[in-house]
Formats: sequence, C-alpha cells, structure tokens
Amino acid sequence: MRRFVGLSIVLLGGCLENNPIFVDPTEGGTQAGASTDGGGPTSTPGSDSVSMSDPTTTPPTTAGPGETSLAETTDATGPTIDTEGPSSSGMPPPVCGDGFLNPGEECDDGNQDPYDACTSECKNAVCGDGYWWMGVGGEPCDDGNDVDDDICSNACTVNYCGDGVVQMGETCDDGNDVNSDSCVNCEAAKCGDKEIYQGKEECDDGNDVPGDGCEPMDCKKTVKIVFVSSKAYKASELGGLMGANMKCDALAMAAMLPPGPYFAWLGDSVAKGPKDHFMTKSPYPYVKRNMQVVAMNWGGLTSGNLLAPIDITEQNMPALDLMHPCGANVVHSNATPDGDVVNPLDDCGNWKSDAGKGRWGSWKEIGAAWSDTTCVDYYCGKPARLYCIQQ
Repeated sequence: MRRFVGLSIVLLGGCLENNPIFVDPTEGGTQAGASTDGGGPTSTPGSDSVSMSDPTTTPPTTAGPGETSLAETTDATGPTIDTEGPSSSGMPPPVCGDGFLNPGEECDDGNQDPYDACTSECKNAVCGDGYWWMGVGGEPCDDGNDVDDDICSNACTVNYCGDGVVQMGETCDDGNDVNSDSCVNCEAAKCGDKEIYQGKEECDDGNDVPGDGCEPMDCKKTVKIVFVSSKAYKASELGGLMGANMKCDALAMAAMLPPGPYFAWLGDSVAKGPKDHFMTKSPYPYVKRNMQVVAMNWGGLTSGNLLAPIDITEQNMPALDLMHPCGANVVHSNATPDGDVVNPLDDCGNWKSDAGKGRWGSWKEIGAAWSDTTCVDYYCGKPARLYCIQQ
C-alpha cells in the first residue's frame, strides 16, 4: 500500500514539471490555457496567449461604483482640454472693467460707471454717445442724437431761452434778454405781452380793457395819466431832472399805473422846459388817476387853462397840504404854463441843491398858477411835490 502512494507522488511531480499550464507567470512564461477551480481565466487550445504583464493591453472600459473610467478621460491623442476654463496662466480672460487696457479698448478705469470719463463699454466719453459724462470736465447733458433744437444741443449743452437757438416751445430766440425788441422771452412780441415793443407799440398794459390809457388792439395810448406825487422832496433829493423823472417812474410802477415813462414837469438851465425835453406831445386826453380829464391834448395842457387841477396822487388819493413858504399846495416847477423854462437861474442848481433860488406851482390851480405861482425865493431846501406826466 505504501508503495502505491509513493509512486503516485513521483508521477504527479513529473506532470507538474512538464505541463506548461502550470508555469509560474512570475518566471516570464505565457499562459496557453488553464482551468482553475476558483473560476480563473480559461483558454481554448490553439487561441492566442495573453500576457498578464503586457503594458499595451487596453484597460477595462467599465468603471465600478464611484470610479471614473479611463476611457472617458482619454482618447487616441491624450487628455481633453477645456478651452472655456482659466487660461494657462491661471488668470481670468480680459474683460471691460478689469482695470487693464486690453486690445479693442480705448480706456478701462476698472468700473462699470457709464457717467464718468470712461464709459461702461470702455470707450472714451464723447458728446453724442448717449452717456451723460458727469463731474469735472463733463457734459451738462448728452441725449445721443443729432437734433440741435431739443433740450440738449449737439454740443451737449442745455438749451435755454436766450442761447440764440430756437428750440421746441420757442417761436424765437435772439440771444439776449432785451424785452423791448421783437422777441420777448423767446416769444414773438405782441400787443398784450406787457412789454413795449419799441418803435411798434406806444404802450402795453397786458389787459384787454379799452379806454384805460392803452388800447388792447394796437397798444396805442389813448389817454395820458398825470398825477401829483404822493411824496414831497427837497431839491437836493431829486438828483437833477433825470433823477426827478426816475422818481415819477418809480411812483407810477409802485401804484401799478400803465407803463411810462413818466416825466417830471420841470424847467432848468440845461434841458430847458417840458416842451423841449418831453418825449410826447400827445393828441390824446391827459387824465388823472380817477380818469377825470385835465386837458384834451398837449395843446390844452399848455394853453394856460386846465379843465381840472392835477390834485390826485398816483395812489388815486387827494394830495395832502405841506408846510412851505410859497403855500400848502406847492410843486417844484420853474416852468411856464406853455412848457418853457421861466428863468435858468431859478432851478435850485439844476434841481440838485438846496441852495439858490427856485420857483413853484400849485396843484390846486387850473389857471397859469398851476405851473408858476411867481413865488421865487431861496426855499430849495423845503420839501415840495412833483407833477408827473405819462409820455
């Protein structure tokens, strides 16, 4: 029995030594075909042998759970490159607003503010680009169009009345602020706009009331307003003939009388009498503030006989009496009833001084004394009123 066991061992050893299926792969041999009880690889006799250590063998294409298949990340030329990702330097691609002057950009101030010198499109701000360049060196406006007569001009300046450009809503723009010409506040001058169009209108009171001194249809004066001043002045307070005229004008304006000018009835050594320096010798009636007729025209005013005394002030009130050596109703005058100067030496220093002599009229009179009472003396420092007559 022991002899049979020993013989079997010897025979098995010979088979293992000569059978290639059992060659140890670590010795560099190839496997032609084998079968194992553990379910290892099998080989059909005559098939090509497979080297377990051949590096050119295609790896498995199926990935296990949680793994990435090598075939999914490689191809015949190597790994796939993501061209949309970061650059090779690791920096993001150049964009407008990154603070760097990139190709195709005129500027780049590192922000997206469209209202500074560099727009949000990285272009230098210019008039007409539609971006309002604010701040130092900027633009008052920028509407991005080439319409010059809208609110923003082609020079990116704000159009306004008086800039010389006729824009929407304006009928004219003469580039000045003179309201006595043909363009008044960027509207064509017309009767009723409260501005006297010089050479075309005699008056313009802005209303449609006829018979109030200024006719609404043609802005012609139909009556002239006359009044005695509510204030009394020393000669030195008048400031000459021109100053007296200005005082009459100021009183009329304050009382909202029809537009003047209003001149003072005075005679002096320079301008002489009213008939010499008055602008208008009206063919229309001269009336008081209460519309009572004083004279039918210039001829009646200088006739020496008035139809009514000039005793109503610009405020439509009776004048109050004064304390004056020539009477309680005196007015500065030195003018004859026909509008001439009485005496060049009796004008209180051309109505600028309280020294010297003067002559006065009376607002209570309708005869020659209304203009000259013949009272002559050194009373220039005593307050007296003025006659003011619309031109």
